[in-house]
Amino acid sequence: MGYTTTHSKTLLCAAHISCPVQVLVVDRQNGSAEILVDTVSRLIDSDISVTTFEDPADAMRHLEMKHFDVVIIGLDNNGAEPLSVMPYIRVQHPDLPVLAIGRRIRKSDLACAQHFDVQDVFLLPQRASKMKDLASYLSEKYFTQTITV
Repeated sequence: MGYTTTHSKTLLCAAHISCPVQVLVVDRQNGSAEILVDTVSRLIDSDISVTTFEDPADAMRHLEMKHFDVVIIGLDNNGAEPLSVMPYIRVQHPDLPVLAIGRRIRKSDLACAQHFDVQDVFLLPQRASKMKDLASYLSEKYFTQTITV
């Protein structure tokens, strides 16, 4: 079962409409990706709508029903293959940015991420200053979306 949360800062600003960035998180509850998105959403000045699935198959089905701007995959799934969604994403949504994050990163996950062109692979920061740096990077590169009308 998935769920969606929206972290809203501002919806209208002059001649610009700021739509929430649509983020799909594939991770276990309280996993690295979920922690990252929750923390980043509190630190940046952007609207983020987050949809989270623990089951990669559910996430893949949802990708066909809704537009997403970025996918974030948690790598801490205790024996599961968290990047199993990548072949599907690269065939069906080849331009969709995908990020992966974990408390530890196995060599096999890193190899899979490189093979399927995952844009960024991160270790979950343990220090607040590093999390702020990562939030700034993600905000600038992935979580900014403004439509001019």
